[in-house]
Amino acid sequence: MKKLLILLFIFLLQKSSLAQLKLDTSIANTFLKCDEVMNQIKNEKYTDAMELLKPVSRITYEQIDTLASKMNYQLPYFIYRFGKIIGVDLIENKTIKDFLIQRTYVLRFEKYYARFEFILYKNLVGWAVLGFKYDDNISSLFK
Repeated sequence: MKKLLILLFIFLLQKSSLAQLKLDTSIANTFLKCDEVMNQIKNEKYTDAMELLKPVSRITYEQIDTLASKMNYQLPYFIYRFGKIIGVDLIENKTIKDFLIQRTYVLRFEKYYARFEFILYKNLVGWAVLGFKYDDNISSLFK
């Protein structure tokens, strides 16, 4: 009986944590959310971009706030060093079956670039962002 109660508690805890997210069952809407995040980044509104991730992400709020902090520090340096942002382009979606997608963008500066990657996962409730990162590893796109 005790094991059953513990399992029930864990199940309800997971269900309530998923319910707090505003997940969408449509991948098109999740793609639009990724596009919105990237447009905020293109407009140099890094904190606003990261706030858009919170309701659709399994990344903790603390991790998202840390990402926003890093972006507010690093990306202005990129602009100083590589010139102003001249655009953002969706490069590709890599899909595994119908439940996992890697969505990749390139943020273009006058003299360089940065690669941004979202990992999207379709769980029982809808599509969630499980991962988000940026770097300059463009060689992975040529594989």
